Amino acid sequence: LLQEDAERALFAATQALRPTVQAALAQHDFQAALTALSAVKPQVDAFFDNVMVMADDAAVKQNRLNLLNELSQLMNAVADISLLGE
Repeated sequence: LLQEDAERALFAATQALRPTVQAALAQHDFQAALTALSAVKPQVDAFFDNVMVMADDAAVKQNRLNLLNELSQLMNAVADISLLGE
């Protein structure tokens, strides 16, 4: 269901990132985890610039939401990013 180049790139980056982040967290190396997560910024930016998350096709929309949720879970394993603005 990955239709756009930007969503394929974000999916690939997220999959590649997962083992690195998990290994850093297992060592309680939060700086390394955050550094690894920051590397995906270009793919995240491209995704939001080029992909309509709320697609008309329900399956495509859900797949895109799942991709963002997966990335969110990785980030929230390090820190609750919703609290950064407080």
